[in-house]
Amino acid sequence: MEKEEKISQSQRFNLGYNNNLVSGWEGNVEAFYQSFTNLSYYSIIDNSDQYYSLEASGGEGYNYGMELSLSKAWRNKSNLQLGYTWIKSERQYENINNGNSFRADYGREHELKIQFIFPYKKLLIGSQWTMASGFPFTIPNAVVHSNLLRNYNYISGKNNFSLPLYHRLDLSISRTLESKKGRKSIFSFNLFNAYNRFNADHIIPDFPSKKIKKISNFGVVPSFYYKLYIK
Repeated sequence: MEKEEKISQSQRFNLGYNNNLVSGWEGNVEAFYQSFTNLSYYSIIDNSDQYYSLEASGGEGYNYGMELSLSKAWRNKSNLQLGYTWIKSERQYENINNGNSFRADYGREHELKIQFIFPYKKLLIGSQWTMASGFPFTIPNAVVHSNLLRNYNYISGKNNFSLPLYHRLDLSISRTLESKKGRKSIFSFNLFNAYNRFNADHIIPDFPSKKIKKISNFGVVPSFYYKLYIK
């Protein structure tokens, strides 16, 4: 008989302040704390019909941090937004990492975003630059050599390392058209990671050469879409 898992629960507390600053700038600051109980942890399985497998349940965790933002709008509909987020995120399970807490997967401690949108003739041009801490990652700290046993990797703990600094620039150009019958449509061309930055998705250490090999899956990705409004 399968064990019935408890439902994950979360509580979040926010405290924020918003104010209109000088020269049309608007500022916002927000602090938050979020707790989790009855968390489940799934691991990825390669070469299996079932992609994820339940590794642990009954976990606990928390997030806390601060978000800062500045924005300004101009009469010509240009808009600039600056945002920074700092967050600490920890998880703990009885049978993972020897019961010790560890940094949450996919948790970025720092993230900075700059977004600028401006009209040019009949076009709307947008840009967003993102810079962030690398995701937590688990790699061996060292290789232990033994004359009696096989060499083995020494790992100090789960998510003991951070991937390299992440940054990219996204660009978009769109145009809105309206037919004589009043039907509106939008054409848009987008560039994800416009300057073709190969951010590391994971890394492989090479201890003999004392180097780390970075693995990246995506460079620049162009896309196009057309949207038609039907009344």
